[in-house]
Amino acid sequence: MRALVWHGKGDVRCDSVPDPTIEDPRDVIVKITSTAICGSDLHLYDGYMPTMEDGDILGHEPMGEVVEVGTAITKFGIGDRIVVPFTIACGSCFFCEKELYSCCDTTNRDAEKAAKMMGHAPAGLFGYSHLTGHYPGGQAEYFVEWDYPPHEAILRRATAIGADLIIAECHKGGRTRPWLIHLTDWELLRTSTLPVLLFKNDKPYHRPLTLAAVDPTGAHAKPRALDASIVDSAREFSKALRGALHMGHANYPTIVGLPNAPSGNDRKWTTRSYDELIEQEREAFEAFRVEMQVMRTRAHLVTGNPATEIPRLARDLGAQIVVMGALSRSGLMRVLIGNTAERVLEALPCDVLVVKPEEPRPRVATQANGLRAAPARPTPMAP
Repeated sequence: MRALVWHGKGDVRCDSVPDPTIEDPRDVIVKITSTAICGSDLHLYDGYMPTMEDGDILGHEPMGEVVEVGTAITKFGIGDRIVVPFTIACGSCFFCEKELYSCCDTTNRDAEKAAKMMGHAPAGLFGYSHLTGHYPGGQAEYFVEWDYPPHEAILRRATAIGADLIIAECHKGGRTRPWLIHLTDWELLRTSTLPVLLFKNDKPYHRPLTLAAVDPTGAHAKPRALDASIVDSAREFSKALRGALHMGHANYPTIVGLPNAPSGNDRKWTTRSYDELIEQEREAFEAFRVEMQVMRTRAHLVTGNPATEIPRLARDLGAQIVVMGALSRSGLMRVLIGNTAERVLEALPCDVLVVKPEEPRPRVATQANGLRAAPARPTPMAP
């Protein structure tokens, strides 16, 4: 496999090194998917940290997928995704029992040397000299792939790893020609068969209020089952984040009446007054609220165009996440950005989770348009 190897002060190279093996029953082997460069790595690079030796593998802040486990491992299994800390702790010594893991006195294989130089010996550390156990680090083997356009590259990668959700940062800045320009955000929403969570701000979640924006009337040919998926997704998010679930609908009847009107309402739209259409929507929303078991106090029916009223409702409630649905577009319709879902998404001040109707396969080509630098391979990451 390939790894980032120290050869001397200011001399770091990407070299071929032996593949990892299970050496201890408590070992796991992790296929590295991402790894960070810490400021402390500079102390190795510039020679400030002593006892580095030619051939030492650097890196101590990786994450990845478990591909092999030792016989004593019960907490992790093959396929688990994990984040690996800098320190190596046994979990059972005096210090570990007090949750002082960086002081673990069993994992540093160079403890005597460290105690002589520093007055005490810290725990073993990944990729950080022969004072901290000379453990190989995590900047080892890599996976780099160039692909374009961006939205298709994201979807191809999501499909390859079996992702359940795509998380992306919403591009900032006004779009002066929304009817013509299609940014990565819009193309990603149009083509993705997976839910997409767009981050529109950097505020951390703290028991967030999640608003499910639904349209149980079935306007704009939206499948009724999509509203159930919206509420189910919002409920999962609010439960996982220990927040509150609310549901909202903008009462804005179309001139043709309601395709999903409750049974018994069989009068033609030409004989209905505006007030009757408003009442028909209210009844449809109430029936859906009961079906989805949402508390009446957390169900909000507002009157007006959803493009303005749903964002206003989200602001009034202080929602941090709005869950909404969107339909895929093709042909000329992808050029004319202006349907309700897209206008609502653009006006919302909070993060947005967009769910789509189930589709049998991705709406992008499976073959990447770029180059692959190297395949990912396992890297040892635990003693």
